[in-house]
Amino acid sequence: MHETGLAEAIIETLRKVQAARSEAIRLVRLQVGEFSGITPEHLAEHFYEAAEGTEFEGVKLETEVRGIMAKCEACEAVFELTQDTESCPKCASGNMSVQADEGVKLVSVE
Repeated sequence: MHETGLAEAIIETLRKVQAARSEAIRLVRLQVGEFSGITPEHLAEHFYEAAEGTEFEGVKLETEVRGIMAKCEACEAVFELTQDTESCPKCASGNMSVQADEGVKLVSVE
């Protein structure tokens, strides 16, 4: 299962982060791309399961979904698409491309 592998990779990343810290990790914040097909709830289930019996058992996971991003081909601004987006909010050009983000990003560790 895809989320199981992600959860295990998150645990391994946390081990590397923990090695450089003196305080225990209490909170992990992630973002997942809207195109990833991953729901925060499902990823959390797998994370908590993978953390059981490790030094990260009890760590709180917060995950938010990043919206669909676009890049303006005229001015290179990157912005989140909404239902109302018809043009670049910076230069008003209608020439933009969708930036598919299917990944998981570690935002912060506390």
